[in-house]
Amino acid sequence: MGVADVAASVHLHPGHAMALFKRVTGTSIGGYLARCRVAEAQRLLVSTRLPVADVALAAGFGSTSQFHERFRTAVGTTPSAYRRRTSAVEDEEGPGREGPVGPDAPALRSGSRRIRTGARH
Repeated sequence: MGVADVAASVHLHPGHAMALFKRVTGTSIGGYLARCRVAEAQRLLVSTRLPVADVALAAGFGSTSQFHERFRTAVGTTPSAYRRRTSAVEDEEGPGREGPVGPDAPALRSGSRRIRTGARH
């Protein structure tokens, strides 16, 4: 899914859809979709044993290199390191803890400052 798909789904020209989305949400459609993909990848890394390359495809990334770049930029670590870190937390806290969900998942960063949204680490 991309900007053109989003625009078509609401019957708007892509340029108008991008401007309207940015004005209402403060972020671009592409940026929002990238955050959603990273959040889905975080969920899959925590909740499945899929290989990282399969997680990248399942989350909607076009390539594993794009996935690694976007993931590292958003989360501050590689997908494999994120999986190891969250697996260690799950082992300590036990099953059933809330994992990252949505584009505002706990491990996402804003600039160089980490944003925590209530999940325990």
